[in-house]
Amino acid sequence: MTSPGPPAWAQQAGEPSRWYACFWQYYCLAGPARTLESAWRRSRSTATSSSIEQRAKPTRPSAHFYGLVSAWRWSERAAAYDRADREKQALARRVAIEEANTRHAILARAAFNKTAMAINALKPEALTPDQVIRLGDFAIRMERLALGQPLVTERHEHIGVPCSGPADGVVHQNYDPTPEDIARVLEILHEHGAVEEQAPAPIPLTGDDPDV
Repeated sequence: MTSPGPPAWAQQAGEPSRWYACFWQYYCLAGPARTLESAWRRSRSTATSSSIEQRAKPTRPSAHFYGLVSAWRWSERAAAYDRADREKQALARRVAIEEANTRHAILARAAFNKTAMAINALKPEALTPDQVIRLGDFAIRMERLALGQPLVTERHEHIGVPCSGPADGVVHQNYDPTPEDIARVLEILHEHGAVEEQAPAPIPLTGDDPDV
């Protein structure tokens, strides 16, 4: 099995180093908005004053320049570089998202365990049906968070009678716990002694307080 050759944007066999440096520095790395004329101008700005081209001071690239660009496939190689760069960035983004999801799942699992411990301290016979439903719904949401599952799901359904043709309908299901949900769960837990309410920390007095 033969090993893959160098990428398209690398220096090719037989490509002069000076010409490749011009391609890489002034054209390839310029990004998708690059132009041949801009690369040519930038390369000339670093050329020595003793060169024939510098003394002639042309305002546009020569036919020889365009011929070398075509021969060494500048546009094709730069496009390959752009594709590889986009794929690299997309991969880095996917990895970052997966790492964030893992961190969030760990935090959610810790919160779920703490909540479960508090719920286990409750006496089921002391709960009203409404409280049981609220706690069960909240437990489902916390479990989905702990497992890294989406909190909002969506499915498409076809509605309408056959003769009128199917129409797409979207059904959303939201598992995202709102602040009101959390406050209500804490209220239930506190009401049944599963958690203790902490008094707010006292505000330290300073010498600048006019009432002191």
